[in-house]
Amino acid sequence: MTIAPLSTREAAPTAAGHSETLDDSDWLASSATTFPDDAGLVSRIASPTQKVGEVVCLVRGQPAHAVIHWTRPESSPSGAPANASDKAVLRAAVADRSGNQCDLPVEKAMRPGPSGNKIRAAFRKFRTHHPFRDLVLGVIALLLICVGYVFLSYEFRSLPGAKSVSSVVNEFKGNKSGAGQSGVLYQPPAQGVYTLRGQGSERISFPPNSMEDGAVMPATVTYLSRGCWRWHLDYNTAHWEEYDFCPTANSLLQTGNRNYQAWDFGTMKVTNLATFICPSNATVLLGDSASGESLRWVCTGSNTSVQGKTRAAVAIHSYGDVTLSIGRARVTAVHQLEKTTLSGGQNGTVLENWWYSATSGLPLRMTRQIKILTASPVGTITYTESGSWQMASITPRS
Repeated sequence: MTIAPLSTREAAPTAAGHSETLDDSDWLASSATTFPDDAGLVSRIASPTQKVGEVVCLVRGQPAHAVIHWTRPESSPSGAPANASDKAVLRAAVADRSGNQCDLPVEKAMRPGPSGNKIRAAFRKFRTHHPFRDLVLGVIALLLICVGYVFLSYEFRSLPGAKSVSSVVNEFKGNKSGAGQSGVLYQPPAQGVYTLRGQGSERISFPPNSMEDGAVMPATVTYLSRGCWRWHLDYNTAHWEEYDFCPTANSLLQTGNRNYQAWDFGTMKVTNLATFICPSNATVLLGDSASGESLRWVCTGSNTSVQGKTRAAVAIHSYGDVTLSIGRARVTAVHQLEKTTLSGGQNGTVLENWWYSATSGLPLRMTRQIKILTASPVGTITYTESGSWQMASITPRS
């Protein structure tokens, strides 16, 4: 397919009446020329004489690669040097590889200035089309977009709120058996949903994140088999903890403990369930718990997000009986300091003060200070937790 010339340009006359020789430095000024903005093209042409370059233009309304061929006659048709009456003409033909002509003109006619052929201000500075450079720039742009997305997702991540006591009451399903056990020292507490009041926070060092406990927290007592019962506490909508207790003729045992957390980092969410199983002699309360008495045992556990087993060595120191005000009631409680040392998959210390009902072992109050270190590919991650709560009423809802 033959493409007709799309533009022409005259050379400036000299004093002798002949056209100046339009060499590369005069014509290009900086060894380059540009297409005007209305052409929708970008290219760099090393020389205006018989040079072929590649551009991008619109062919039938769609972007396409095209080939440009510049031609400049060096003499008149008769072979003599071009004079003032002759035209030293630059022509450009642009078409894609299938021969389809570009939709818009390539350039506008213009004359060289007196100080050489300077590109007029009306023409924009050229941009060279380099596929490799464009690929690199595209990758960089994509990375910037991804980083921006991750940053914004993290900044506007959702934070857990307080767990509604009413929602827990609506969902609560207790078991019939459990109350009124014979031959046990600590009778199981009333089954249902208890209201706690308190405060607390949990923090993780990397990626940095935190959550807050609800000012009002629901806790449930659910009866299990063989006279055992479960204490479940929702610190917020993303963090809960529960303990399994079993009464005996002269003590209250703790058979297991579970702790669940969900962390929102914007572009990803991480959940972890820690499950610990304690030995059959893991005694929380003795019938004659006196001030200064000590209890010890070791539980073994694992985490869904941490490799390896974790050993939890528990040491309890009893401060004896105290009296607490729970709502309008005065309740006798056993105050204990419980220190748990973690090793293995996780390392750290859990320091808790517990106040248990002296008649049922129901938790009435608690304070906690926790620091746990976990190894990871990016280094040691530090988890800290602190807080306290106290029961608002000893009468549950169900």
